[in-house]
Amino acid sequence: MYKRNLLIGLLAATAISSFAQTNEARITQVNTATGSGPTASLKPYLEVTPYKPDANAVRIFFSPTCMYSREYLSFFKNLDTTLSAKTAKTTIFTPTTNFVDGINYAMAFAAVRRFHPAYLQNFIEASMTASQDKHINVFGWAGIETVGAAVGFGKSKQIPESLPLLVSKNKVILYKDVQEYQAAQKALQIIGTPSVAVVGTYVISPEFTLGDADRFSELINAVVSMTL
Repeated sequence: MYKRNLLIGLLAATAISSFAQTNEARITQVNTATGSGPTASLKPYLEVTPYKPDANAVRIFFSPTCMYSREYLSFFKNLDTTLSAKTAKTTIFTPTTNFVDGINYAMAFAAVRRFHPAYLQNFIEASMTASQDKHINVFGWAGIETVGAAVGFGKSKQIPESLPLLVSKNKVILYKDVQEYQAAQKALQIIGTPSVAVVGTYVISPEFTLGDADRFSELINAVVSMTL
């Protein structure tokens, strides 16, 4: 009951008229995907047809060029730590791929995740710093090489090998990883970053709380708790 009341309270704190206007397209998607009626517009999240591979996961979609992804990165890191320590759920950071966020970055990300997972969160942070503060093109191999060398912000902590070379040596397996990212992005109807998908069913983005950072994090925590 507490979890449900928390969700209701978060919804009540959101301006309903603005919510409805901002999310009209998404509400239509909810009705189409789930067959739910008019009450779907009252949900402070997008509910999609369950994406079975994520049944026990919280997937965090981000872009290195997205200032809001960067704004919430500390919260996402804390969420990852909390879930790892207290629940059976896995946190999956996932870069979006589209015309802007190219496949090269996703391949490099997949390489770090697969072969050097201890560096993953530093890689995400370094790529955001490079892109947003230093205006480095992190979707090109030269920029990716620069990010790889900057991970940890110290030479002794950089990724032990060249990312372009690592990707080149493992193209087949890494491309399969990126295909999985793309499949999740499509199935979960991700149209922007940051977005958080809980158990492959509930998708939350800052627009659902009109950009309020505190309510966004509270909403994610509430939905995660609801699915335990």
